[in-house]
Amino acid sequence: MKKILLILALIAIATMSNSSYAQDPYYGFYPSTKGSNYKLFRHNIYNFEVDMPKNWTFGVAGKGFGQVVMMYPESLNTGNFFPSYQTISIGIIPMENITLQEAYESVLLGMNHMHNDVVITQKVINAKINNNKAVNFIYTWLSKTGNTIKEDVFLVEYKSRIYSVTTRTIEPISKEQNKMHRQIVNSFKPIEPVQL
Repeated sequence: MKKILLILALIAIATMSNSSYAQDPYYGFYPSTKGSNYKLFRHNIYNFEVDMPKNWTFGVAGKGFGQVVMMYPESLNTGNFFPSYQTISIGIIPMENITLQEAYESVLLGMNHMHNDVVITQKVINAKINNNKAVNFIYTWLSKTGNTIKEDVFLVEYKSRIYSVTTRTIEPISKEQNKMHRQIVNSFKPIEPVQL
């Protein structure tokens, strides 16, 4: 009888923790206001949501403070740069109480450290995403295989955090591809932390 009560108690505990997980998962996909070709992706660790195409997925790339959530088409091999390569990554700048300008300088310093041939092609200081102040800049660099990699970066300020929202593609890209990437980036929205 004691064993049965112990088993029932363990089942109850397991069920309670599972129901909490179902209410506040680490991430989830929900219907998008953009229609049936999109899904709303909500990430409750990085505290953001974004609309992405229904045939895209995500993974976590990098280590430690450099980790980002990377979104990409389901069939994409993210380890190789080739003409159809396209990813959008979202991370949090791991420094507190810095300005957007300081975040921009830090990101640029890091990129110059990683690549010798970084060329900034555009910078917009007073950008906005969903009414959040942002800095937008575009830079290119050459891969080892000679492809021109283009990164379109938004640093988005939300309360005490600065998010990095980056599109990475191989040049040149089509107008349709660029339009889709902009729609995804413009749907980015920081959210309040949830209790997991």
